[in-house]
Amino acid sequence: MAEADVELLRRSHPEYIAAAERNLRRNYLLMTGDQAAFAFAIALLSETTILPAFVKSLTAAPLALGLLAAIFAVGHYAPQLVGAHLSMGRARRKPLVFAIALAERVGILAIALVAQLQGAVAPEVVLVLFFVVFAGYATTTGLIGPPYGELFSKSIVRYRGRFYGGVQLLGGLLGAIGALVATRILASLPEPTGIQVVFWIAFVLSFLSLGFIWNFREEPFPDAAPREPFFVLVRGVPALLRRHAAYRWFLAGRSVVALGTMGVGFLAASALDRGLTAADAALFASFLLVAQSLGGLGLGLIGDRFGWKVVLLTTGLALTLAMLVAMVAVGVPAFGLAFALVGLANAGAMTSDPNLTFEVAPPEDTSRYLGITSTLIAPALIVAPLLGAAIAGATSYAVVFAVSAALALAGMVVVAVRFTEPRHAAATARTAAIEMQG
Repeated sequence: MAEADVELLRRSHPEYIAAAERNLRRNYLLMTGDQAAFAFAIALLSETTILPAFVKSLTAAPLALGLLAAIFAVGHYAPQLVGAHLSMGRARRKPLVFAIALAERVGILAIALVAQLQGAVAPEVVLVLFFVVFAGYATTTGLIGPPYGELFSKSIVRYRGRFYGGVQLLGGLLGAIGALVATRILASLPEPTGIQVVFWIAFVLSFLSLGFIWNFREEPFPDAAPREPFFVLVRGVPALLRRHAAYRWFLAGRSVVALGTMGVGFLAASALDRGLTAADAALFASFLLVAQSLGGLGLGLIGDRFGWKVVLLTTGLALTLAMLVAMVAVGVPAFGLAFALVGLANAGAMTSDPNLTFEVAPPEDTSRYLGITSTLIAPALIVAPLLGAAIAGATSYAVVFAVSAALALAGMVVVAVRFTEPRHAAATARTAAIEMQG
């Protein structure tokens, strides 16, 4: 099945699609190279492993670790509409993407420079400086999302599923290698030298990936929507949702599925409570990563062939099954299956969210829709673990998993019943247009 947005462009601007297809192979390889190189680099800056270890070396206060996660979440999601606004009205997105990517690498450089101060100045000072520069880095990861997505959707006009699947597989493998490299360095060098070396390697690798973006070949888009004042963009979101029922139901179902992730953060704790060890928990991480990488490849191929609605439904189904397994899991195999199903759900979400947005959005307004998608799903992703913690404190992990499964299933039902596959809608509209001409 052809992508709905590409089919619309093929009818309105066939010369643009023809030019994009001439550059498809080159751009496909360059964007894959950029994603793969950056995946290796940020594995050395993981906000779930390496950076918490750095913060913990500066202070034992648990609040600091919570602040680290909060800064990344806010920085990654809050600027999405701003990134969309910056991208609007541009015939070319590559200069903007390159500028934000460069700022992102400067942020990594700043983290490496601040780490060099450890041992030379008071830990409190280093910690404050780190949080400041980390906030800047996290913000760039949010700003770049919509323009990068727009650049991708207008340039990779075929094989998007294969791209996302291949990048997930390659990124997962390189990320695992990066984590092993970091582990080896940290084990062989004393503090703080080891973590300083890791940060400098991350900077060098991330900077090299800029070369892939620089050589990307972009065709000027002939029908870019004019940029409006930012407050007009924000104020227009409710009206956009009211008139675009398909997009509204997609966001509704996806947000309910996101609430169903509330139990994911308690899987390891539940396993430990049921007699498993920290070493077992580390093994579960590999189950999740392998399933996410292989699942991304398989779901990407499915999305190319059958559309992205089925991939989103698979996300909800995998998450539901993971939570049901977690309710009764005892032993490594059962918990390993739960983590593998979570990895499959992660792969489905990462591939279906952008691709469904590409196809639901008018081709001239992709950035706006990408920004809205991330911004409106974010509250559910932020509230979910807090709600799960409240339920766990009042009841048990089993109840959290049961509520999670119910929410994931409910979101899947909303998508299945109320959301029409964009490619089917496009095909119906095309048939109607042909009949009218006849």
